[in-house]
Amino acid sequence: MEGWLLCNFAWYMLAALYLNQVIPQDYGVPKHPLFLFEGIIKAVNSSLHYQIFGDDSHLQLIKDKNELIDEDSDVQNER
Repeated sequence: MEGWLLCNFAWYMLAALYLNQVIPQDYGVPKHPLFLFEGIIKAVNSSLHYQIFGDDSHLQLIKDKNELIDEDSDVQNER
C-alpha cells in the first residue's frame, strides 16, 4: 500500500513540475510542451527542431553588463 502511495506521489509531483513550466501564468514565459526533448531533437534533425520550436535568432544575448547598468539608471531617472 505504501509503495503505491509513493508511486502516485512521484507521478503527481513530476506532472505538477512539468505543468508549472508549460501552462501560461501571470509572470514569465511558458515553455514549449516538448521542451524536455529540445536537445535531442536538435541533435537528430535541425530542420525538425526549427519546425517545432521556431527560430530564436532574433533574440540577442547581452554580453556587456555596463549596458544593463545604463538601462537601470535610465529607469531610475524617470521616476
